[in-house]
Amino acid sequence: MKKNELRVWAIRTHSPDEWWVEVDGEVSESVVSLDEAFRRADGAKESFIIHSSHAEEADNPNWIKMGVDEPQNDSFGLPKWVCGKCSFPLEKPDQPKISVGEALGYILVVPGILMTRKRKSSSNGRCPHCGSDRLIAGNSKAGKVLLSR
Repeated sequence: MKKNELRVWAIRTHSPDEWWVEVDGEVSESVVSLDEAFRRADGAKESFIIHSSHAEEADNPNWIKMGVDEPQNDSFGLPKWVCGKCSFPLEKPDQPKISVGEALGYILVVPGILMTRKRKSSSNGRCPHCGSDRLIAGNSKAGKVLLSR
C-alpha cells in the first residue's frame, strides 16, 4: 500500500503512528513511525509493513507490501461509499421510500417492478448522515481524498 493510504487508515481508526517494518527480510527492532518506515524501505528490494495493533492480534499477521498500487489483500478495508457533501464513510446508503407512483405501478405489475429496481439501485442512495445523494465510491481517488480530510 502507499503511504497516504496507510495514513488515511490510521487517522480513520484513530490508531497511533506505530508500525513494524520488514526490509529485505529483517524486521525492525521496535515500532517506528510511518515516515521512518518508508525512509527505511527506500531503495530496498522487498519491504513490508504492519500496524502494531494488527501484529499483536493475530498468530499469523498479514504483512502488507509497501508501495504497491493495487493491494491484493486490503486488510484496512476502505468503506464502499463516501458522502461528497459531508465526507461521511458508509457501507450501505439509505434508499428512498416507496412513492405513490411506484405503488400505483404495481397495478400493472411490470411498471411497479421497474420503478422498484430503479429506486433500489445504489446510484439513488442517500447519505444517512446528511441526506445528500452525492455518493462517491470509497476506493476511488475522489473517495480516498475525501476520507483523508
